[in-house]
Parts: sequence; structure tokens; C-alpha cells
Amino acid sequence: MKLFFIVAILFIAINNYALDSLSVIKNLQNKFNTVQDFKSSFKQTTNKSFDDSELTLSGTFYYKKKNKFKIDLKNILLVSDGISIWNFDKRLNRVVINKIDENQSFLNLDDIINNYPELCTSNLLKENSDSKFYAVSLKPKNNNLEFESATLWIDKNYILTKIKILDSSGSEYFVELSNIKLNQNLSDAEFVFITPEACKVIDFR
Repeated sequence: MKLFFIVAILFIAINNYALDSLSVIKNLQNKFNTVQDFKSSFKQTTNKSFDDSELTLSGTFYYKKKNKFKIDLKNILLVSDGISIWNFDKRLNRVVINKIDENQSFLNLDDIINNYPELCTSNLLKENSDSKFYAVSLKPKNNNLEFESATLWIDKNYILTKIKILDSSGSEYFVELSNIKLNQNLSDAEFVFITPEACKVIDFR
């Protein structure tokens, strides 16, 4: 009986270790490294620090390494080739072009998954026993990153499905990805913005 008790304790300890934040992150990174592109449903909720309003946007998200993305919303189309980003207002037929910077950090999946964890302290948050996700919190070790904290929700196949970021101004961004389809062989042309006829172009690059 005593031997069984010791073995049971070791089994629990091993499983608890296997589910610590660093192990979950490592498995997430290994899975992400097998993914070349994906397509998913997209939902973003933004809560600004200076008021109580909440903005929710939903549409379709396309991603291809390295850091190319497209978000097709009802009235807005965002397209990035990893260097620049095109923000097209479908109603006004106007596009604003900027260079990619830290302000799009919540869309830089390579940084979020592969680079940020080693620059942060991480913790595995307690979820319900029947939860289908691991929730990992990240807090920067210094002020070099553009956010105060982040939480990643990772499913049991080690696919990132939700991201919550609190930025330095106190604004909160919550991104949800669902119906994720991996490795769809997306063309680079998917991430090139074609300027419509009579479109007003504002280029800040």
C-alpha cells in the first residue's frame, strides 16, 4: 500500500509538471512550427481605457508565414504582406497604408507564440476540470514590450484560439479564432491589396 501511495504521488507530480505553463507554450510552439498558413473565423472585442464603450468586429482571418495576414470584415478589409498594412474602408472606397509596427502586435502570431514567452513570466491559469483549453498568462519582465499583460487560450491540440492583450494605455483587446483550417496552401497573392477603381489612397509609408 505504501509503494502504491508513493507511485500515485509521483504520477500526480509528473502530470502536474507536464501541464505547467512552459510545457504548454513549448507544445504550442512545436505545433505552430508545423503550420504554414491557416484560415479561420475571426472576432475581436476592444475595450478602450478612456471610455466604457465596447467595439466588436467579426469576419474571416487569413494568415501565412511570415506575418502575412488578411482580415475581411463587413465594412473593412485589412491586408498585410508582413511589411505594410492596407486598411480599406469598403463604404468610403478609401485605403490607408502604413508600415507594420508594434501597434499590430496582437496580430503578429510569430512574436506572440515564439518570441514573447521568453521575455515574459508565464503562469498556467486554473480552468474548470472539463475545460477544453489551457490558459497561459504572460507578463513582460521589463518595459520593452508594448503591452502590460497577455492571456493565451490554447486548445488540447495546442492550437492558439484566443488572445487577450492589455496594452500600456489600459485598453484591452480580445481576439477569438474559430473554425480554424490549417495548411490551406494560401497563395501570396491572397495578401496583396488590389486598389479598386476610383479608390482614394492615403499612403503614410
